[in-house]
Amino acid sequence: MTAGTASSPAMPPNSGGASRPGILSRREAVTRTVVFGLIGLVLVYIFSQVYGMMLVARHLEGAHFRVDLRPLLNTPAVVRVHVAAAISSFVLGFAIMLQRKGSRLHRKLGWGWSATMATTALSSFFILEDGQFVWIHALSAWTILLLPMALVAARAHRRKIHARLMTTLFLGGMIAAGLFTFLPGRLMWRLFFGVEV
Repeated sequence: MTAGTASSPAMPPNSGGASRPGILSRREAVTRTVVFGLIGLVLVYIFSQVYGMMLVARHLEGAHFRVDLRPLLNTPAVVRVHVAAAISSFVLGFAIMLQRKGSRLHRKLGWGWSATMATTALSSFFILEDGQFVWIHALSAWTILLLPMALVAARAHRRKIHARLMTTLFLGGMIAAGLFTFLPGRLMWRLFFGVEV
């Protein structure tokens, strides 16, 4: 037995590196997915209740869910790019939650998510309201600042920092900012509800 083999601990076959620190096992990945899913459902329920009260307060009780893509198709190209990138970021972000962290697929999806997230943030600066920036552009600037930091942390194998930054970006940049796009009068409102403000 050589020194190299003596110092290397035996890895069980098909372990997939689950014993390495910072890598979730399949059970941990499923548990995290269920927890995140339940938290997401609770947040959606709370948002729907608050949203309903807001609609009543603004006398928009007749609002009903439906899909009408005409408002989107009539917008400038940069808005369509922004919406497509945001939807892609949400789908990829959710898919990443289903993957074991540190896997090859996780890394590939992560690079794709970073690209769509950067596109979402950068394109927002070309979408102005009455020719001016609004507070939601601060979230875009925050995303552009944190995203490179998260990627550098991943390259440096600082897994906890990387995971914390990426989770913050997903929750803040996608979920929080995304919910605000459904406020009455905004584009998502016009796409999915049938009452004009």
